[in-house]
Amino acid sequence: CEWDWEGLLVAGGVYALMTAGFLTLAAQWDGIRALHLGGRKTPAHDVSRDGKRVLVSTWGPHHLHAWRSKSFHVLFDSTGHPGLDAPERPLRARIVGKDQLELLDSMGEPLKAGSFDSSKGVVHLRFRSTIRHTGWPIPVAFSSPALLAGSACLAFFHTWHVQGGGDSAEWAPLVAGAVLAALV
Repeated sequence: CEWDWEGLLVAGGVYALMTAGFLTLAAQWDGIRALHLGGRKTPAHDVSRDGKRVLVSTWGPHHLHAWRSKSFHVLFDSTGHPGLDAPERPLRARIVGKDQLELLDSMGEPLKAGSFDSSKGVVHLRFRSTIRHTGWPIPVAFSSPALLAGSACLAFFHTWHVQGGGDSAEWAPLVAGAVLAALV
């Protein structure tokens, strides 16, 4: 009995890409909240007014990136402040630093009035915003489907190879091209 090392290598690549795709997407999901998917939560260290801006400091890096928009919707929970915890009040945030966000109104403008002091709770994005504003070097919204598409391409070529589709000299360039196309 001889081992099919090429087939095992491709099958391993299929499972590795598929697992990476699912894990990058699953890491953003934090359960069901108010009948919509809730995004990953980040503990808020401090919410306070700094001159004309309201800044949210997080415990450690928030790992958010503003890919195409300057601001995004945020939700607060367990801050003890009725203006922050109110789900009916839409708030937005803009990235100021790796552990700071500037809180904005629903139109993306700096908050003008009110006190927003709190030193507890969590800030999080809706699932849709989470997959658009997390991930490096590209957003999870693109990397996860690309990894899953790459694994589908590898699975196709693995099946083709197992059914007698030729040796690696014939199908390896096709697999590499398919994976590259899926990632682009």
